[in-house]
Amino acid sequence: MTDMDVAESRYSVTTSDGWELEVTNVRGDVQARHPVLIVPGYAMNSTVLDYRPTGTSLVAALVAARYEVWSLNLRGTRRSRALTASPGPVSLTAYIEEDLPAVLDLVRRETSVESSDPFCLGTSLGGAIVYGHLARNRGAGMAGVVTIGAPLRWDVVHPLLRTVFGSRRLARILPTKGAGRVARAVMSPLAHVGLLGAYVNRRRLDPEHAEAMAATVEDPSPELNAEIAEWMRTRDLYVSGTNVTRAMGAIDLPLLVVFANRDGLVPPPAARSAAAAWGGSDVEVLQVGQGADWFGHADLFATGDAPERVFEPIIRWLDARD
Repeated sequence: MTDMDVAESRYSVTTSDGWELEVTNVRGDVQARHPVLIVPGYAMNSTVLDYRPTGTSLVAALVAARYEVWSLNLRGTRRSRALTASPGPVSLTAYIEEDLPAVLDLVRRETSVESSDPFCLGTSLGGAIVYGHLARNRGAGMAGVVTIGAPLRWDVVHPLLRTVFGSRRLARILPTKGAGRVARAVMSPLAHVGLLGAYVNRRRLDPEHAEAMAATVEDPSPELNAEIAEWMRTRDLYVSGTNVTRAMGAIDLPLLVVFANRDGLVPPPAARSAAAAWGGSDVEVLQVGQGADWFGHADLFATGDAPERVFEPIIRWLDARD
């Protein structure tokens, strides 16, 4: 870590189907080595990327390592807004075909690093969004890919998720309005009694920090839920007729897949599937946690061990390819 002045700027980008998205840029006062675009996950805003219960956050760690960091807020979050009475849907397909391309164009225009495509870092569902974009664009416009707890092929599904996403119809009618507010109300009590085992290792999460972490949660989208249900049913993700798993065989960018050994939301086989499908030879896989020293899904980016166990290895991987 080095001392430097850090500047934060906010940009807005408009999609072709009527959404304005907020994008945050954080950079130090020295020449950046490379831009890194972070894509958040399911029902999350970009606050989770700068969340720091102890130590440093993912964003701060990257900036300290002289990377220029861009954080995307997807449509449907509190940091985006509809520009028309009937904007495009809040869906996985729209994230892939509208939101991410628009923000990638913004980063390429505004980056301080001359003629530099960004590394894309997708957390959880954000990694699947990156995979989907690669499938539809054959890898164009990215320098490399890092995913953290991100699914590609659902050969294994946690029983809780199988219940929630058991059918497309059920997933679409699940009540979602106010879900973010409920999460912010119950996260801390659930952490106190250890009922977040599918999400986080209680020993790694201070219950006093759980309420702050819940501030990152947004209301899910019924359309997105239905797409996830269909994805789990077919195992492979399809975007506008493209089988994303199969399309990864044509991608030869550098890839780092990071996953938790006891992730209850994205089981290790679902995360590792991307490495198996990848077409390039520069592929690395990092399992975080083992045995009694286990990691859950949120431990990868939102607990006190994350800087040392997750962020530092990612930065070393980026350094080797910058």
